[in-house]
Amino acid sequence: MKIAYLILIHNNFAQFQLLFESIYHKDNIYLIHVDKKSENELHNSVKKYLSSYSNAYIMKSRICNWGGFSMVDIQMKGIKKLLQISNDWDFFINLSGQDFPLKSQPYIMEFLDKNRDKNFIDAQDQHTRKELLSRIRLFCFEIGKYFIKTRFKRKYLKGIKPYYGSQWFIFNKDFCKFLTKDNKTQKILKFYKNTFIPDEGFFQTAIMNSDFCSTVINDYKRIVSWQKGSIKPRILKIDDLEYLLNNENFFARKFDINEDIEIINKLKKETAA
Repeated sequence: MKIAYLILIHNNFAQFQLLFESIYHKDNIYLIHVDKKSENELHNSVKKYLSSYSNAYIMKSRICNWGGFSMVDIQMKGIKKLLQISNDWDFFINLSGQDFPLKSQPYIMEFLDKNRDKNFIDAQDQHTRKELLSRIRLFCFEIGKYFIKTRFKRKYLKGIKPYYGSQWFIFNKDFCKFLTKDNKTQKILKFYKNTFIPDEGFFQTAIMNSDFCSTVINDYKRIVSWQKGSIKPRILKIDDLEYLLNNENFFARKFDINEDIEIINKLKKETAA
């Protein structure tokens, strides 16, 4: 069992190091994307640090905007890059630099080995959340580091049912290959290029409108604790430790080494193989 990881970071090299060390396994493959908007020091530090790992690679940096198609584009390019690097892996997992594991790599690998034909993603019928339909109706686009949301409405794709959910997921290699080659999926991708927050809709819509829908486990194996009355995740701290360890999820977010390093160090110790 081998996992291909894509890690998206934009700051805090020290925290990235702790994350990488906690998910590292010699049999896995690691692909890192550093936001092009980030400081040169971060780019240089990541490059120097990963140079000693033969199974770690760095993607060409692109500008990454919240709410924009760049979030999807980077992940699609990451999947394609991982397939080019090697065909010898079984699952794809995407992470941000502010995620952290709750389980060891052997634990995660053993679980996935028993579920090779499954895909783990949060996928909900978008029609059940009428307020979210504007995400796919309004025409949006990016220009460099700017994301522009217009009032122009478009008709949705004929014969396609929209889904939404978290942008974090675990896909098996068969679906990853399908994502990069299927003609119907490419049409969906083209449409979602001009939608709002497409990374919380494209992947769900692609898999649920394909034959792979029967492989979906509606559980993306993450804990995200939201700020009260906000769309932003709250920072997890040492008081959350017992809660985080007493569950079956693989990862949690959001952590910040500058606000609470103790919880990160505790989790690192608990998840050591």
